[in-house]
Amino acid sequence: MITILAFVLFITYASAQEVNRTKIDEKSQMEVLIGLCNRDGLKSNLFKTYYESEYSSYTPEATTMAILKTAMATKNIKVTVVMGSWCGDSQEQVPRFFKIIDAIGYADTNVTIYCVDRTKKTDKGETDNLNITLVPTIIFYQDGKEIGRITETPKTSIEKDMLEIIS
Repeated sequence: MITILAFVLFITYASAQEVNRTKIDEKSQMEVLIGLCNRDGLKSNLFKTYYESEYSSYTPEATTMAILKTAMATKNIKVTVVMGSWCGDSQEQVPRFFKIIDAIGYADTNVTIYCVDRTKKTDKGETDNLNITLVPTIIFYQDGKEIGRITETPKTSIEKDMLEIIS
């Protein structure tokens, strides 16, 4: 019985993914986030200044937000964010995306974040099948199928682009 319990605990531990890992960026020689991340990683010292500044200063358009809130609540939408903690566009757009998510009451459990290096890859290949060419890339899925993405910068605004994608 103890052997079975030890085996189950080992498998559980071995299969758990480490979150908010870091590595040294070859170009800047600074620490960057890599692989699976969450908002704790975005609020860490590596990204905190950018995150807090953009999050607090961004004001989404109210009418669009009201429609977006209803649309997101009625559809089975999941989101994958692929970003670079070293990337200026990611530093600007990702905090704005999360401001929108928070304002409409959308659960963080529906959002997966991957941080990539300058080659647009993670060290464990989590994003290899996502065809990432620019960051950030915010990918929207409905019932497991991709329905659209925002790549690098929105066409109009994040909230309006999100609404266009999920409508």
